[in-house]
Amino acid sequence: MRFRENIHFTSNPSPFSPLPTMMDEVHFSPLRSSNWVNFISWTNPNKQLFIQRAEELSQILNSSIDSARLNSSKLEQVDINREGFSGAQFRHFMNNLGSRISDNIYLEIGVYRGSTLLSTIKGNNLVAIAIDSWDENYYLPEISKAKSLFIKSLSSYSGSSQVHVINNDCWNVSNSEIMTLLNGRKVVTYFFDGNHEIYDHYLALVHYLPVLEPTFIIIVDDWNWKKNKDWNVLCDI
Repeated sequence: MRFRENIHFTSNPSPFSPLPTMMDEVHFSPLRSSNWVNFISWTNPNKQLFIQRAEELSQILNSSIDSARLNSSKLEQVDINREGFSGAQFRHFMNNLGSRISDNIYLEIGVYRGSTLLSTIKGNNLVAIAIDSWDENYYLPEISKAKSLFIKSLSSYSGSSQVHVINNDCWNVSNSEIMTLLNGRKVVTYFFDGNHEIYDHYLALVHYLPVLEPTFIIIVDDWNWKKNKDWNVLCDI
């Protein structure tokens, strides 16, 4: 996660789908922690059903980022030192989200060795879905060992959290399978760390939208890669 850019956009119809636009305008101001996410206007006809929730979640996002910048969360140094690609402040941020959303149900795609998922559940009471194929043909280093390292660590991190691990390509996982595991409940926080073409990001929302709450948090790894910054595609969903 990076906190460098001010981004302002108005949403346009996506070339990929006729799904209706939910937002007219959103302003991200990462350098102003008191107003990191500001929902300016909404056109969805059901806006009254979720705008209060959106404000609640944006406040939690703001406070979680503020605490992460101070390296503050339930994580200890040993958790920060765990091998993995997620940075220290991002791990603190995810742990804070896991702690501060009282009804949090967490979905993570692209687990690898588990540095993000384990950070999210540490000391928290979550229901989590972890999806990864751990395909040995993928480019990640030592991926053949990654799943066993993750599973070995999971028991010491899960605590009161309930974690369902699905060893499969994320596009082959059905919504019905997830809803069965969640007993009909839906996901509040969604972290996607799969392939990073913009179309992958778009499909990550379209494919899993039925299992997400009407108002939810989505976090996309490496969004700051230049090729990924087509916000109009994502905000249309």
